[in-house]
Amino acid sequence: MEYQRRRSRSLLLDVCILLLLPWVVIAQKKTPAIFIFGDSLSDAGNNNYIRTLSKADSPPNGMDFPGGYATGRYTNGRTTVDIIGQLAGLKDFLPPYLAPNATGSLILNGLNYASGAGGILNSSGYILPLSPIGNFTSSQVASLLVRIYHGQLTRLYNMGARKVVVASVGPLGCIPFQLTFRLSKNGECSAKVNAQAKEFNAGVFAMVKQLNAELAAAKFIYADAYKGVLEIIQNPAAYGFKVVNEGCCGAGDSYKGVIPCSSIVRLCPNRFEYLFWDPYHPTDKANVVLSTKFFSGTAYTWPMNIEQLLMS
Repeated sequence: MEYQRRRSRSLLLDVCILLLLPWVVIAQKKTPAIFIFGDSLSDAGNNNYIRTLSKADSPPNGMDFPGGYATGRYTNGRTTVDIIGQLAGLKDFLPPYLAPNATGSLILNGLNYASGAGGILNSSGYILPLSPIGNFTSSQVASLLVRIYHGQLTRLYNMGARKVVVASVGPLGCIPFQLTFRLSKNGECSAKVNAQAKEFNAGVFAMVKQLNAELAAAKFIYADAYKGVLEIIQNPAAYGFKVVNEGCCGAGDSYKGVIPCSSIVRLCPNRFEYLFWDPYHPTDKANVVLSTKFFSGTAYTWPMNIEQLLMS
């Protein structure tokens, strides 16, 4: 109940809302107040406070976060939304809304509602055969997700959201988990999984255009996470990376794509050379690259970048 009150109150502010599929950010124009919704790509520690197998509250997670401790973020440092918040002018990182201190004046700068294993569907995070969509084709899944997401974004608009950034999913066929699961021979991405991601992204892009046409005074932006990550994979040296097909902290097969990061797995020798921190998530360094593309780049968002949105 308290969560619902906080969310309703925050959305009714005169705000700019930035939404990416793994996260949602709500920010005021000049002194941003940012509210984040999403999954493990943006979780700042909410899963520390709930009963779930999806947690990142043990080292070496967080080893490069200020203070060097595991906060519940699924990376060695900051998430993409942490960095975008810094670029937008926030002085402090947003607390997870389930944290005991997430009350009073502290929430005026915003809150992080993201939770690892969260998603568009209530069944997100379930093993596929146990999910209601287990027997759907990939096209049916994509269509269902876009339709539900359209309704969710419209609901946010009706609660006061006017400036929205919706991100694509990345090239999921290239993450270490998929390389391991699909038995990649030489580290090549799964063409099948990437095709499914692209099909969904096409629907999201069309949805963004539709929402701009339907909703008065709204500004919806599409952020191309697929393109941003794939460029790093295809030309890692240009971004200072050497390893783009293996998790730095994980275990399982050649790609460390089975067991998530924890104190019992072996850490890579130089995490700053790695695109992926674990079987699923980018490193802090990769998140810096992606955040910069989204915030001030000219080829990764449509029809404007996040900085331009904040100034509009």
